[in-house]
Amino acid sequence: MTSMMMRRVRHAAGFAVATLPAMALAQAAPQQAAPESAPPKARERLGPVSKDAAGTSAASPIAESYPNAAVGDGVTAGGYNQSRWAEDWSKLRDPAKRKDIIDQLKFISIAGDGDVYLTLSGEARLRVNHTTNPNLRDSEAQRQDILRLFGGADLHVGEHLRFYGEVAHGTLEGENLGNVLPNLRNKLAVQQAFVDLTGTVADVDVGVRYGRQTFADGPNLMVVPRDNNTLYFGFNGFRAWARTAGVRADVFDFKPTAYGTQGTRDDDAESARRFSGISTGVVLPDTLFGGSKLYLDPFLWRLRNRNAVWGTDNAREVRNFYGLHFWGDAGPVNLDWTVNYQGGSYDNRSIKAWLILLAQTYKLGKGRNAPRVGFHADYASGGGAYGNGTLRTALCTVRQQHLLQLSAVRDADQPDRGRAERQLHRARQVAPDRGISAVVARSRKMTRCTAPMAAPLPARRMCRAARSPTRSASRRSIRSRRGCPSLAVTSI
Repeated sequence: MTSMMMRRVRHAAGFAVATLPAMALAQAAPQQAAPESAPPKARERLGPVSKDAAGTSAASPIAESYPNAAVGDGVTAGGYNQSRWAEDWSKLRDPAKRKDIIDQLKFISIAGDGDVYLTLSGEARLRVNHTTNPNLRDSEAQRQDILRLFGGADLHVGEHLRFYGEVAHGTLEGENLGNVLPNLRNKLAVQQAFVDLTGTVADVDVGVRYGRQTFADGPNLMVVPRDNNTLYFGFNGFRAWARTAGVRADVFDFKPTAYGTQGTRDDDAESARRFSGISTGVVLPDTLFGGSKLYLDPFLWRLRNRNAVWGTDNAREVRNFYGLHFWGDAGPVNLDWTVNYQGGSYDNRSIKAWLILLAQTYKLGKGRNAPRVGFHADYASGGGAYGNGTLRTALCTVRQQHLLQLSAVRDADQPDRGRAERQLHRARQVAPDRGISAVVARSRKMTRCTAPMAAPLPARRMCRAARSPTRSASRRSIRSRRGCPSLAVTSI
C-alpha cells in the first residue's frame, strides 16, 4: 500500500473518531424493546444500531432494518461470506457459545464486555484450471495450478467504528501460462484495508466506508470479486449507504486496485479507470404471488476509462449503466433477472448497448436441501467495434472488462480475421480472467457472461467441486474448453 493510501486511511480514521460524539447526539430517542409477541417475520428484521449487538440479550428497537441478505454485501451462508467483513460473529459475545478454537478466533474480546473485539479470518484454496485451445487458437492446452492464501482481521471499536485489513498471497504454477499478472501470482498484497463508521439517525441505518474493499452491490454477473483469480478484484475509494425497513440507497466512487509484484508497497489504485454510481433497493410486498420474498434494485452506474480498447483503437470511454435487478423467491421459484441499457461515448462515438440476464430455478420438494432445476438465458448486444459508427457491444462493468474485448474476434465491420485474432490475443493478455464464455457469429456478437464459482462453500472442512466446462467458438469452429477438475477450500 502506498504512503498516500496510508495517509488517507489515517485521515479517515481520525475523521471517524472525531464524528463519534455527533453520531451519538444524532441518535433517536431511546427506543423500547420489541415485544415477545411481535410477529416472527418482523422480529427477523429487528436489529440494534449495529450488527455487533445482534447476538446479545439487549432489547431490540421496534424500528425494522432492511433485510440483511439484500443490502448488497454478497451471500452469507453458514455465517461465512466471500467478503469476510460482511460476516457477523457478535453472537459469540457470550463465552458459553464459543464451542471450539474457531469460535475463539471469531470473537476475541479486547475491552469492556466485548464492546471492543477482534475477529480473525482466513482461507487456503487450491484450484486447478485446464483449458484447451486457449485464446481460441489451435494450440497446446493450458493448466493453471492456483493457490490462494489470505488472512484478515476485523476490529470493532464500540457499536459505530470498525477497522478491517486483509493480506493475501497467490501462487500460480502449471503449463503454458503465458503472461502472468500480479492478481494471479503475488508474494504478498494488501487485498483490503478500510475503516467504516455506522449509526442510526431518525430510524435510518447509515454508514460510510473508506479504503480498499470488495464490492458486490449489483447483479452477480456484473459486480462481484473475481473468485477464479488468486487475489480478489478490489476497489479503492468510498462507499456510503442509508437503509430503512423497505428502501435502501448505496452510493460509491471507486478506482480498481492495481496490484504490484514487489510486496505490499506497490499496490495502488488504477489511474485510468473510475467506477462510480448509486445502487438502490426496494422490498416488494410479501403478499405477491401468494407469498414471496422479492426485491427490486434499480441502479445507475458510470464507468470511465481513459484507455479503452475497441477494435484497433485506444481512446477514452464514458459508459453509463441504467438497470433494473429483480430477484428473490416466490414460493418454489427463484428469480434473478437483470435488464441493463448502456449509453455514453467512446472517442466521440455514441454507445447504445443492451445486456439482459435471466436466471430462474424451481425447487423440487420442501426440504432445505431439496434439488432445483432451472435454466438461464443471457443476451448482450454487439457490433460497432470497428469503424466510426455507434458502438453497440455491451460491457459487464469492470469485473468483466475482458468481455469488452471479445467483440474483436469477429465483427461485420471488420472482415480481416487475422487482425481480429491478434486483437483478441492482446485482449486476453490485458485481462486473462477466464470466468466467461462467448459465441461469435458472422454479423453479430452475442456474449454470455458466466460467473466464476462465487457461492460460499461449507467452512471448516475440505471441499471438492467440479465445474462444467465453458465453451468459446469462433467462426472457424475452434473450441476452447475450460474445466475445474478439482477445488479444495479451507476457511476459518
